[in-house]
Amino acid sequence: MLLEHYLSSNISSSVTLHFFDRAWPGTPSLVDIRSLYPQMAALAATPLTIHTQLPCTVMWAKIHADYIPFTHPSHTACTLPIDATPPPAILATTTSHSHLISSTLFRFAVTHCFNADYSDRFHPRANNPTSYPCTLTPYPNPTCPPHHPIRYTWDHIIFHCPLTAAHHIPRVFTLYTILQSENLSITLCRFLSTTNSTLLCPLHPHPRPDPWLDP
Repeated sequence: MLLEHYLSSNISSSVTLHFFDRAWPGTPSLVDIRSLYPQMAALAATPLTIHTQLPCTVMWAKIHADYIPFTHPSHTACTLPIDATPPPAILATTTSHSHLISSTLFRFAVTHCFNADYSDRFHPRANNPTSYPCTLTPYPNPTCPPHHPIRYTWDHIIFHCPLTAAHHIPRVFTLYTILQSENLSITLCRFLSTTNSTLLCPLHPHPRPDPWLDP
C-alpha cells in the first residue's frame, strides 16, 4: 500500500528494492512486522506533500530558515545569498585574479591568517617576530617617549599602521564592514597587492613544523 501510494503520487517517484535474508541477525520477526500494520495503514492514508519547487530552492529555503546571523567575519564572508549570486566577499576574490590574495581574504574571514596570533598558537617555539616594524619608527621629536610594542595583527596593519596609512580604507575600521561590501572587499584585495602585505606569507621565511610535530 505504501509503495503503491508513493509511486502513484508523483511521476518522478521511484523505489529501489534490495533483497535481504530473513535469517540475518537483527531481522524483525513476523510478529514485529505485523505489529507495524496499523502504523503503515495510517501512513498510507496520510496525503503526501509534494514540493512544486525545485530541490535547490527548497534546500536554500530551509537553510535560510535555520540560519542565525552572527558578527564573526566568517559568517559575514559567507552570508547566505538571496539568489544564486555568491556573497560580496566571495565575488571580490574573483576579481583579484590571485590565489594568494583570495586565500588570504578567506584567512581573514576565519581569523586564521599569518599574524602574531597564528604564530603564538601554532608555532610558539619558532621565535617569530610578533611586533610590527612600525614600532621601530623613531618619533620626529626625540623628547617623545619611546614606542610601545605593537603586536603584528591584521587589524593593526589594515586599519591603524602608519606604514600603510596611505592605503587604508577611509572611514572603515572593521573587517565586518569590509566583508559585507563587494567594493570594500575589492579595495582590501588591492591593499594587499599594492602593499605586498606581509600578511600574505608566514612570519618566518621558513615556517617551523606545528608544535605537535616538533621533536
